[in-house]
Amino acid sequence: MKKLLFITVLLAFVCSCQDHYADLKSQVDKLQHDYDELNNTLSTAISKSMTVTVTDVEGGHKLTFSDGSSFVVKDGEPGGPGAPGLPGSDATVDIKETADGYVFTVGDKTYTIPKTTGFSLILDKDEAAVFGGQKVTVNYTLTGADESTKVFVDGSNGIKGSVNPEAGTIVITVPMNVANGDFAIVTAVSNQTGQSASKYIIFNVSDTFTGEEMVLVPGGTFTVGEGAVHTDSGSNTWQCTLPDYYIARTEVTQKLWAEIMGEAYLADQLSDGQKPEGYICYPVGKGDDIAQPYINWFDAIIFSNKLSIARGYEPVYTVDGETDPDKWDKSGNWETKVVCDWNKDGFRLPALPEWEFAAGGGQVPLQKFPGTDNFEELGQYGNIEGALPGGATEGLFPVAKKKPNKLGIYDMAGNATEWVWELWFEYPGGSRTYYNDVITWNYGARQAVKRGGTIWNWGGQVYYTTSNWRDPLNDHNWPCGMRLARTCKD
Repeated sequence: MKKLLFITVLLAFVCSCQDHYADLKSQVDKLQHDYDELNNTLSTAISKSMTVTVTDVEGGHKLTFSDGSSFVVKDGEPGGPGAPGLPGSDATVDIKETADGYVFTVGDKTYTIPKTTGFSLILDKDEAAVFGGQKVTVNYTLTGADESTKVFVDGSNGIKGSVNPEAGTIVITVPMNVANGDFAIVTAVSNQTGQSASKYIIFNVSDTFTGEEMVLVPGGTFTVGEGAVHTDSGSNTWQCTLPDYYIARTEVTQKLWAEIMGEAYLADQLSDGQKPEGYICYPVGKGDDIAQPYINWFDAIIFSNKLSIARGYEPVYTVDGETDPDKWDKSGNWETKVVCDWNKDGFRLPALPEWEFAAGGGQVPLQKFPGTDNFEELGQYGNIEGALPGGATEGLFPVAKKKPNKLGIYDMAGNATEWVWELWFEYPGGSRTYYNDVITWNYGARQAVKRGGTIWNWGGQVYYTTSNWRDPLNDHNWPCGMRLARTCKD
């Protein structure tokens, strides 16, 4: 319709100096109420140096725009055969913008469509593939705006956004329960003239996982370690009250790791002289959707802050007050300098009780294994040792290919094992409320806790929801990965 309006106005100007003037004037007058929209369309097209090619077709002429759209002028209509100045077959009309208007030449005549003061809003996207909790940055351009013009964001499902007028950007936080077809409405309003313009952004839920897609875990009170069968952290149980929090649906994948850290770290591909001390090599495999293996505890802390910075969240960890890992002093026992600010909204390792509560389904009593109480069924929920035909353990597998647990979380048993925040020591009994009363570490052992077991393990004990074991902080042994968490500030 916009192109039809454009051609009608264009042809009206072409023929304005001819005997058809009176008839065409009435057509132009009729189109005046669409003039603002027309000029906005022309502004966009001309800024891209759009051209119009005119070719002969049966019964008239075809005008084809350089964006692929076209319009046919039939015989006997304005601009058809016999209308003075219409280009011949295969002629090209170049449209240019000047201070006075939009200028084009038809034959030996030059015409100008004068500019009008338009008010328009242009976004750099009208749809986006998203996941819950994601921050989407949208660039916008305003024309015809004045100092009183404000930009607002609203939408379905409680969608909100923050606007940065100086940068011309909008950051939209996608709700955790986002659904296909949810949308954001961006509106610009001039308080001085009363003019306004709105644009929509439609959201489609991504069906792929990289490791930063989160689920909300409703908080609760439970007994940490209750019924533990295998533990490297003593036999004490303790009561913990958790607030609502977010935890990732999958382990961090090689794709996400490479995006943030520069390349996927596959230690099993290193030569013997390059392997970490004490390194045990297991086949892992390379693939964007395979869990990132051989991460040590320090790697996990560094990655979490780098990802937070890249995604526009508040970094959680500091070393000597600094949040940028590239500026950290990583000499000596620098774990003693790492401070976790639980009030920040960025990415981090889950606390031990957060991991256990989520793995058990987030409801008391917790399930014995992630997804089930029956070990015979656990192979449906995780890539565990012996779950493949013949008990094969061929390597790590793509994430989210098994069943999720009650909360929609994948692979909390088997595949890669996962670091948690806590260092290992004999945990005290009693009760604690997170995050006001987080366990204080004993730094002496310089070991951290792992959860979930791997695809290479001894029997089923390590797959219990409550099972811990420990390894040195700088340990790259086993295919150890990580799962992200975030504090819920909503």
